[in-house]
Amino acid sequence: MVERDIIVAGLPCGYEYEFISSVFEEYHCHICHLPLREPVLTRCGHRYCKKCLDEAIKRQHVPQCPVDREPLDREKDIFPDKATERNILSCHVKCPSEGCDWTGEVRHVEAHLLSCDCKIIRCPNHRCQAIMEKRLVEDHVMNTCQWRTSQCGHCSDKYAKCEEEKHSSECRRIPVDCPNGCGEFIPREEVTSHKEVTCPQSLVNCQYDYMGCSIKVKRCEINDHLEQSLRSHFELSVDKVGRVQDECKILRQEFEKMKVEHQGINHKVSSLEKYLSELKQKHRDMETFSPFTWKVTDFWERVRRARNGIEVRIESDVFYVGPQGYKMKLAMYPNGTKEAKNAHISLYIALMKGHYDAILPWPFHYKVTLTVIDQNPDLTQRQNFVKSFVPDPSWKSMQRPASAENERRGFGRFFSHEKLIAGSYVIDETLFIKFEVSPSDKRA
Repeated sequence: MVERDIIVAGLPCGYEYEFISSVFEEYHCHICHLPLREPVLTRCGHRYCKKCLDEAIKRQHVPQCPVDREPLDREKDIFPDKATERNILSCHVKCPSEGCDWTGEVRHVEAHLLSCDCKIIRCPNHRCQAIMEKRLVEDHVMNTCQWRTSQCGHCSDKYAKCEEEKHSSECRRIPVDCPNGCGEFIPREEVTSHKEVTCPQSLVNCQYDYMGCSIKVKRCEINDHLEQSLRSHFELSVDKVGRVQDECKILRQEFEKMKVEHQGINHKVSSLEKYLSELKQKHRDMETFSPFTWKVTDFWERVRRARNGIEVRIESDVFYVGPQGYKMKLAMYPNGTKEAKNAHISLYIALMKGHYDAILPWPFHYKVTLTVIDQNPDLTQRQNFVKSFVPDPSWKSMQRPASAENERRGFGRFFSHEKLIAGSYVIDETLFIKFEVSPSDKRA
């Protein structure tokens, strides 16, 4: 006898249908004792539901036939019993749903249950635990399910039918009695506005409260109060006007005082502005003597901007060459000009109209030296890049400036980007260029 304790509650096993005709004993599972579902046949000749036998073997250390304890090899000793399955599927049964008159072959039961009106199913509302016949579901969902969806007629919010009372106690649009007892029904969310603006039973301040009347009356009685208090309101108004006149006198005196102070402040501000203007002029005229070193920050970003046509030229601060000397500035094209574009930086000098031009010798004839400083931390390894030129006396750019600045003169192919990258000339996006002048070997 096979022990039934190897069957786990709820485990799929044989057919529990009510068969119209009896099923042969050999077509019953030796474990669940029901007509076989997916029958399998062992080498020793015993039949089981496939899942019943699988569960039984799973609980054994060594697979054995539950009837005669013969060892079983899952791959070699257990076979699907298709002939038996066909016979069982051809048997006629009654519908497992109570109250249904349908009968048919076992193979058709599942298809029938899909449309069986007597099948017991759960309410489709997932929070409802009610079960019923399928034919009753529609009426239940529409009319009796406590979890069916209802819609508020005041605010249009949706809620479960069983929560209707809770919603009614919270609904912002449901009409409620005015708490002041004026007899009006207003939406709950408008109660405060009603009390403050229109409710005739709300206590309100007298219109002369700013004059000093501290009486509060119902809104519907305010006109009576105004008529009855004409004299007291007039006296309050007279008193208020007197106080206002005194305050205006004090304010006028303070205003005159502030006016005088304001004039003094304006004078000080004018003096400071004049002083600041003089400082700015001195700063602009500050003389930077040769050699002059130009610190160019964000160098590669400036190259990128020049390539995009955003800022093709940058200029140094203005400087003077020696005390009471020539006024100059440097101009750089980070991405080069003309044939040097995209490969070199172009560097030029420009003579500018200065304070001391009248006492200087012209044309400018000094040797100009431009140096890109190597920033290698090891001073012994530094290799500065140097270029220089001696002005030709015939150059118009070296004559005394007649306008703000002369035409620039310098090098289109001053220094290649390739060498800048290869060396230590640009560190932390910063490039240093030094300008120097010295006597030339020849004079015009």
